Amino acid sequence: LIIVYGFLMYTAATFLSNGSELLLEILGPDIVGGLFLPILGALPDAMLILVSGLSGSAEVAQNQVAVGMGLLAGSTVLLLTIIWRTCVIVGKCDIEDSIALDSTDTRGFSLTGSGISTDIWTSYAARIMVISVIPFVIVQLPQMLNSTSGKHLAVLIGFVISVCLLISYCLYQIFQPWIQKRKLEYIKHKHVIL
Repeated sequence: LIIVYGFLMYTAATFLSNGSELLLEILGPDIVGGLFLPILGALPDAMLILVSGLSGSAEVAQNQVAVGMGLLAGSTVLLLTIIWRTCVIVGKCDIEDSIALDSTDTRGFSLTGSGISTDIWTSYAARIMVISVIPFVIVQLPQMLNSTSGKHLAVLIGFVISVCLLISYCLYQIFQPWIQKRKLEYIKHKHVIL
């Protein structure tokens, strides 16, 4: 069952990725790229967690939703740690005067002499990612302080902030569609290579 589940999830993610690339290429990076595609990308994960919480008693449903959320958080952490680190290690090159020298890797794993360089847009995306951690930290505060009375309030505050951040991110993507434009350039580059 695990192999079948993994294959179905891989197939669904491939279809979703290819379809969203086609939609972005055809309709452009406005509302489709800024609002519709992020929601469409998060829909399978949300549906898995929702369906897992509909079966059985309240205690069983709560346990299954906790497992689903752990799986979702774990996959995100995997992408942000192992895969990101692998890309940095494979793509690193020598740095001289704060500029990366492409295709030159003579310094090995030097913390100051080798690395990668990014553009300003990548640092903006990194800041957005750091801001998106704020609701998680708010929800975890009562856990760290061993407070049982503030858990429900912290979850409510975290939920409200999450919804506000989601709406502001979608509006940001609509009015500043630079991420979708980069995706569109990558899609066109991929088509040229194919």
